[in-house]
Amino acid sequence: MPPPRPPMAAPAVDGVIEALERLASLRSQGILTDEEFAQQKARILGG
Repeated sequence: MPPPRPPMAAPAVDGVIEALERLASLRSQGILTDEEFAQQKARILGG
């Protein structure tokens, strides 16, 4: 029987969500352009 899988790392997911929310806030305030937002979003998501 294989060993049980470790639980998913919820804090890592929370960190990604928080980072994306911060980026969206910066974009809505006009601090980031749509292009800058897209670049940073891709970086955070690993793409």
